[in-house]
Amino acid sequence: MRIVEIHESARRSVDRLKFHRAIDDAAEAGIRHLVFHAFDRASRNLTDHETMQDAACEDDLVIHIACDDRVLHKETSDAEWSMMDHEAVRSKSHSRDRVRRGHENAAEKVKSGWLPSKAPTGYRQPPSLWP
Repeated sequence: MRIVEIHESARRSVDRLKFHRAIDDAAEAGIRHLVFHAFDRASRNLTDHETMQDAACEDDLVIHIACDDRVLHKETSDAEWSMMDHEAVRSKSHSRDRVRRGHENAAEKVKSGWLPSKAPTGYRQPPSLWP
């Protein structure tokens, strides 16, 4: 057994380098059972969801979702996969919303005078807002 902690903020499949490296390493080592804490860790986007689902349906992987006590494999029913499809769409929407809120929060901080460093020449920043 090998535990891999992956802390990636990437929402696009091509940007999830550590995630894909861990999946590839498991395949090379002959590890078929992958355990994820929550479903959104395995399917941050629809591309990864389809890839993982295809691998499970082809009996290459068995996906365990710990917090849901769920196991996805070759014999998983169509109804269960449909439910997981909805979860994948929800995960993608949640990820997109986090990005949007992060941008809005950063813009609001700048508008209110907070900068992550000293104000540029010509701008005044009250000492109470200094980092």
